[in-house]
Amino acid sequence: YIPNQEGALVTRDRDGIPYTIQQWYEGRECDTRSREDIFRSIRMLAQIHAKMQMPVVEFYVEPSLEDEYQRHNQELKKIRSFIRKKGAVCSFEKLYLATVESFLTAGERTLMELRESDYAGLRKEAIEQGKVCHGEYNQHNVLMLKPGTAVTNFEHWGFDVQISDLYRFMRKAMEKHGWDPRLGASMMESYDRVLPPSREDRACLYYLFLYPEKYWKQLNYYMNTNKAWIPEKNVEKLKLLEEQETGRRQFLREIR
Repeated sequence: YIPNQEGALVTRDRDGIPYTIQQWYEGRECDTRSREDIFRSIRMLAQIHAKMQMPVVEFYVEPSLEDEYQRHNQELKKIRSFIRKKGAVCSFEKLYLATVESFLTAGERTLMELRESDYAGLRKEAIEQGKVCHGEYNQHNVLMLKPGTAVTNFEHWGFDVQISDLYRFMRKAMEKHGWDPRLGASMMESYDRVLPPSREDRACLYYLFLYPEKYWKQLNYYMNTNKAWIPEKNVEKLKLLEEQETGRRQFLREIR
């Protein structure tokens, strides 16, 4: 952001409408179909992670995965009870009842294993060291430039275990490539060459992938929208998640 003549970052016109001026970049978004773009983006992530540390501001500390997964599991159970009580009417609700048990079991297993791991210590150390996460590191926020790579849109930043940024980017790319385990291994190697993760970081990455986050997101969207009409696209997304489970489980076995 570029300050105005008074040194403020926000300028208001006579009607009180706020404006900002930002330094921007000439480039294109990362193409997740391009392996070259994927590896460039991951190397860039490792480079900024190595620099992103600052004194902790409590307001920006991200919630722990334990709290998050416990809440998500409760929500999945709540939705299951809601649909069973009213009766499954549309295709989305019927498909949900047919798939929820396996995904919920995976969610509960993840939470149990996470609690038994060194995650709490890893998170405590990351926050004490003031490690900053981008918070929304995906293909839309990475620009391919002629002289290099630019990362934009840090509005969701926070203090947390930085490997969560790698998970967000990898999950998007893996979904596009049918959970190809070789691609997954190559992405992890690209990060490792710049900023080798600890054993605890690698375990955290595994638990992030183990939790069925995408499944929970689909159901969370369902609960917060008009249930009188569920778009067919949402049914297709739920079907795709089920179809990709075999590949996702194979990838999990590889990284474990």
